[in-house]
Amino acid sequence: ETLGLPAHQLKPETNLRNDLGVDSLSILELVMRIEQEFKISIPDEMIEKMNNVQHFCEYVQKVKPLHLQAYNQVGIA
Repeated sequence: ETLGLPAHQLKPETNLRNDLGVDSLSILELVMRIEQEFKISIPDEMIEKMNNVQHFCEYVQKVKPLHLQAYNQVGIA
């Protein structure tokens, strides 16, 4: 939704920059949305290393596992 891309284009291995052409501003918007949704902070040096959907998912799972478990229990994630 944030990136304006169809869900079928977003797979764990999808490289946001190279495969989808997502620019830096859109990446920052995505990061802000993730930070707001999960009430976390993603350091700039981590953002630079996050290239695909899986990287973002793994980071959120690492810093906010209990929040994700609650989503999984109600079938959201």
